[in-house]
Amino acid sequence: MARESFGGRRGVSLGLNEKVFRANRSIVVPSSNLPEAKGGFTMPVEHEIMLKSHVPHMQDNWQPTWSTFDHIEAAIERSIHCSTQPYVSILDDALGEVAKLEKQRAAKELKKQMEAKALQEELDRKLAAQKLAEMNKTQSGVTSKLQVGGSKSQSHPETESASSHTAALNVSFQATNGGFRTAAADNKSAVKAGSTASNFETDRYTIMVAQADYLPRNAYTQQIDSYEAEYEQRKVEYDDFVQNADPATKQVRLDIAKTINRTVNTLASTQKQVDHSYTTLVNIGNQYANESRVATFVIFRVIEAVLDCCEPGCQMYLNPKAAWPSAHLIRGLMAMKPECRAIYYAMIKKRCPYVIPRLYQDSNASNLEALHQYSKDNSGTYFKRQMALLRLHMAVLVVTKDLEGLWAWFAGFINASFKPVFKLPLSGVLITAMSAAGHFCLESYKEQFKKMLTLCGEMVKKGHFKVQNCDAADMYHEQLSHFFEEYRKKRTLEKPEGFDMKRQEQDLRRDI
Repeated sequence: MARESFGGRRGVSLGLNEKVFRANRSIVVPSSNLPEAKGGFTMPVEHEIMLKSHVPHMQDNWQPTWSTFDHIEAAIERSIHCSTQPYVSILDDALGEVAKLEKQRAAKELKKQMEAKALQEELDRKLAAQKLAEMNKTQSGVTSKLQVGGSKSQSHPETESASSHTAALNVSFQATNGGFRTAAADNKSAVKAGSTASNFETDRYTIMVAQADYLPRNAYTQQIDSYEAEYEQRKVEYDDFVQNADPATKQVRLDIAKTINRTVNTLASTQKQVDHSYTTLVNIGNQYANESRVATFVIFRVIEAVLDCCEPGCQMYLNPKAAWPSAHLIRGLMAMKPECRAIYYAMIKKRCPYVIPRLYQDSNASNLEALHQYSKDNSGTYFKRQMALLRLHMAVLVVTKDLEGLWAWFAGFINASFKPVFKLPLSGVLITAMSAAGHFCLESYKEQFKKMLTLCGEMVKKGHFKVQNCDAADMYHEQLSHFFEEYRKKRTLEKPEGFDMKRQEQDLRRDI
């Protein structure tokens, strides 16, 4: 505090926190006389403000009144509030802008993928038309040779070979998804509208996958592969119902599809919302209890809608916590319809081979990239999409208490990682699986899983999962290293975020 500049005795000094200034030859300036700063900010009082008296021998008759200085505390509180409010607003705006940019980027990537897909389909249609024209030309040549040669018994071996080859082509074209038919009655409508054309790239990929070697191979993966037969049987039933042109059936499909889309898209991380979604599906089943095709249609549409939420820009792609309510919905569907399990496994493994897991092995890096449908141009999107699907599947294994499936997954993945498999996604796959299911495996298998965690930690320290020249893979490897460092310190694993769902939305908002 400043000392008095006039003669006489020295005044008594009191602290600011006692709400008084120096009891001196000074006149306190009231709060109404303090100037307001621009923007609504009050000028902070850092030093005592006084007006010196010009009378040297003025007596100190001033007595402190506590109410006179109550405005100081209020001014300080207002100053603190006003000074922090802009930073809160700036932070909120920044977070909103980040979310907006993420959505825009995902939308652009999705648009590029759709454009590339449309271009590929157009090329496939042109290629199919050329193949069809060549095949028809060959078939007409074979027919003319048969007519010139007389009876069928006099046909040459080359003719029979060409005829059998043509018949095989007929069968292969008719076996595609209704895109092309080679019968004479269908020649005028060889190219159907509506993108049901045969995709030769898909056929080539299917052949490549069928011939490729992969790991792991055990009883659990064989069980998952055995679901394929039941899936194909249900798929025929589903396709028949979808292609039914009856107006009443069309209306039923439309109503059910709308209800399912609304149910899945509004699914929130609350137990109440999950129960409501499951009740909606039960009501649909009860309404069409006598129509088995409707139940199959519901299963396919629900699983497809849930898996679509893992695509770029959608719920589980952007928010990892969204996997848990969706997993509970799948669990309820499996409990209601046992055939749901086969349909679910067959559909999700087509989108993400790591859910089994299925790691193709090959000495050629390009072949591995093709088998795993990886492209360097969209590596970030590829990783996030695959991790979203894997996170959903691990959540399904947890909520259905499939302990055998969890152990088989981790054991098979670790053993396969020592082989010449596709290394790029391994760090992301392992950290995603550990974060989602590691806590529950540790609680169930205890010492056995601790040994597995120790082994994985040593593998990470030695750089077993590390790769070069891929930023996305490096990011996941850093997360994996941090995960095992935390485990070595705490010797325990935390529950995944979002597993403990709140009962109602009010409880959910209370934690935000």
